[in-house]
Amino acid sequence: MNDFKPPFDEVTRENEIRELEIREGEIPDVEIREGKPPEPPKTRRILRILAIVAAVLILLVASLPFVISLESVRGRLLAGAEAALHRKVEAGRIRLRLFPLGAGAEKVVVHNKPGWTTPALLSAETVSVRLAFWPLLARRAEVRRIGLDGVTLTVERDAKGALNVDDFLSASGRASAGARPATAAAILVSNVAIARGKLQLVDRKVVPGDTVTTTLDGIDGVVEGISATAPARVALGAGLFADAGRNVVLKGTVGPLKAGRPLGESALALSLSVKNVALAKLGAYLGERQEADPGVLSFDATATGSFLGSLRLAGNVALVPREGGGGPLPALEGQLVTVLDWPHGALTVEPSPLSVAKVPMTVQGRIDGVRTAPRLDLRFATPGEVAVDGVSGLPGPAGTLPPGVKLSGRVRLTAEVAGTSADRTRHASLAAAPLEVSRDGQPLLDAGNASVTLESRVGEPRRGRLSMPSGKLEGAAFQNLLADWTLEKGVLTLAPAGEETGGGAPRAPSASADLSDARGQALLDALTKLLREFLHAPAPAIAP
Repeated sequence: MNDFKPPFDEVTRENEIRELEIREGEIPDVEIREGKPPEPPKTRRILRILAIVAAVLILLVASLPFVISLESVRGRLLAGAEAALHRKVEAGRIRLRLFPLGAGAEKVVVHNKPGWTTPALLSAETVSVRLAFWPLLARRAEVRRIGLDGVTLTVERDAKGALNVDDFLSASGRASAGARPATAAAILVSNVAIARGKLQLVDRKVVPGDTVTTTLDGIDGVVEGISATAPARVALGAGLFADAGRNVVLKGTVGPLKAGRPLGESALALSLSVKNVALAKLGAYLGERQEADPGVLSFDATATGSFLGSLRLAGNVALVPREGGGGPLPALEGQLVTVLDWPHGALTVEPSPLSVAKVPMTVQGRIDGVRTAPRLDLRFATPGEVAVDGVSGLPGPAGTLPPGVKLSGRVRLTAEVAGTSADRTRHASLAAAPLEVSRDGQPLLDAGNASVTLESRVGEPRRGRLSMPSGKLEGAAFQNLLADWTLEKGVLTLAPAGEETGGGAPRAPSASADLSDARGQALLDALTKLLREFLHAPAPAIAP
C-alpha cells in the first residue's frame, strides 16, 4: 500500500494560481459574478493625469485675456477700420476674449474728416466684438455681435448745409476728389447692441453765426439679424426734450444690406413714436424767434421706402399749446402724409386732414431745399364752410377763450405760407356768415357776415383788413365797418380802410390797443373797447 502524498493538493494549487492572476490585474470570477464594475489601476492613474492636465489647460485659457493682448495686431485692426470708414480711428487697450470668443477695445474714437468743428464723429467708452468660432477655421470672420457702451454719434451741419456723414448717405459717384461713399461691410455682422448711447446734431446753419446743438440721449436697443439676404430688426428707445424717461421709440426693419452699396439705399420699414417733446427747445427750427412757449408735440409715424430714394412718411400728429394759451402755434391734431426726396432735398406734403384750433382743414404743398435753406410753399384751407362753435386754443395773443365766452357761426378759411425763414410771407383770408360772440349767454358781437385778411412778411408788422357791413356791438347797431389793421410789437391799430393823409389833410381817426400782456378775459375786454372806440371815433374836422 502506497502512503505517499504529493506536497501540493489540487485545491492548494488552484488558490495559488488565482492569487497570481489577481496580482497581475486579472478580474476575479467572484466579482464578475457579483456584477461589480471593473476598476483597473492603470485606468485610474490615466484618468487622474487627464483631469490634472484639463484643469491646467482651463486655467491657462481662462487667464489668456489677462496675459495676451492684441496690441501686436493693433495697427492692422485700426487700419482696417480706417479703410472701411475713410476716417482716422483710435483706440485704447485692446484685449482678447474667449468666453465668448471675441475681442474688446476701450476708448474708441472715429475722428471727423478735416474741416469740421467737432473732432469726433463717433466715440465709445467700450466696444466689444463677439466672433463665431467655426467660420474662423475657414478663414472667414463672422461677427455675431457688436456691443457699443457709452457711445456718442455727432452729426454736424456746416454753414453751407453740408453734413459730416454725407459720404455714408451718398448715392452718387460724383464725390469730391479722394472721397468715397461708405458702403455696407463685406464682413457679416449679425447683431449690434447699444447701451447708454447719445446722438448729437450740431447745426451751424439754422442760425447764421451761431451753433445750435440738439441731443437725443439715453439710447438703448438692438439691431438684430443683419444680413445680405433678409431685413434686420430694429428696436431702439431714447429721450428727446422730455421731463423724464424715454419718449422716443423706433421699431421695424432695415435692409437687407447690399455689400458694396451705399447704406442709404437700404429699404426701410420703420415705425416711430415720439411723445411730449417740448418745442420751446426747438425754437431755432420754427422759423422765427419764439418769445412764447409753443407747447408740446407728439406723433406716431411710419417710414417706408429708402433714404436715398423715395421715403414715405405718414402718421398722426398732435400739438398741445402751453397751458393758458397765447403761444405762437394753435392746437393741432390730425394726420400728415409726406414723401421725402433726400437726393433732391424736397419734401412733398400730400393732402392731409388736420384740425387747427378745432377747425377742420386740409394742408398740402411742398418744402424745397430741405438739405440747405428750406423754402416753404404750403396751403391750408377748410373743406368749405365749417362750424366754429368749438374753436379754442387760438395762436398768438388770442390764447384760450375765457370761461363763458362762445363763438358760433360758419367760416371759410384759406392760408398760404411761402419762402425761407429769412423772407417768409403769410397770406390768409377768413369769411364768416354769420359770426356771433357771446359772454355768459349775452350777445357781445353779432354780424350777418364778416371777413378779415392777413398779410405778413418777416421783419415787418402784420397787417390786413377787417370788414363787417352791419351788425351789433354790445347791442349797439353799426354800419359799414371797414378798417385796415396793423399789429406791431403787440399794439393793434385800426384805421379807416383806404384813408391816406398828406399835405394839410386831417389825419383819419384811428384806435389802438396794447395787447402785449392781454390774455383771456383781459384780451376780450381790450378788443371790445378797441372796436367801440373805432366805431364812435369823431369824424376829422375839415379846415375852412
